[in-house]
Amino acid sequence: MRRRSVLRAGACTGAAAVAGNAFVGEPAMAWFRGLDAPRWQLPMTGFLGVGALYYGVVGSVLARSIDRRDARSTAWSLAVLVANEAWNGVFFGRRSTRAGFVGVCGFLVPLLALQHSVAGDVPSRRVLAPYTAYVLLYDLPWTHRLWRLNPAPGRTRPPATGDRRAGAPVAVPVLGPCGAPHGPRTLDTPGPGWSDHGHQRRCP
Repeated sequence: MRRRSVLRAGACTGAAAVAGNAFVGEPAMAWFRGLDAPRWQLPMTGFLGVGALYYGVVGSVLARSIDRRDARSTAWSLAVLVANEAWNGVFFGRRSTRAGFVGVCGFLVPLLALQHSVAGDVPSRRVLAPYTAYVLLYDLPWTHRLWRLNPAPGRTRPPATGDRRAGAPVAVPVLGPCGAPHGPRTLDTPGPGWSDHGHQRRCP
């Protein structure tokens, strides 16, 4: 592979990384950490590792595409870079889990097209295939579950069975001693109608 191809691909990849990460500041990360998350969500170190591998993979595919003078796979490689950074904008920039899921669905269009376009280049096909599988098998269900756990304001949140809540006790409706509702309380505090020893008082 020619050095010029590597430098051009590296410049495009680096510019995309800088542009996309402009949306991921401390306020955006504070919002992200406050979301209810699936129990199988990767830790932050896992996301950082995948991100680093992603830029290496797409940069490599782009460099080989430029080197082969393959206009189609070059165009799709650039489209993947743009779409990935656009996802940062709609998810972190708009603070929207729904936009994050829709964005991943849109991101799959150029990614799958790129995977198809490098079918004839064995090294590119092999290096890209694991990342494509990761997006299909992890990113897509993860963003969907994240959206369902954190719907837009005004929408009802579904039951969070098998998921974890970030930093807050669960609020449940609690009835009074004779069945009268007393509003929501947390699971770790007894409601009206319960003695200090945890036994329910009798109704009059």
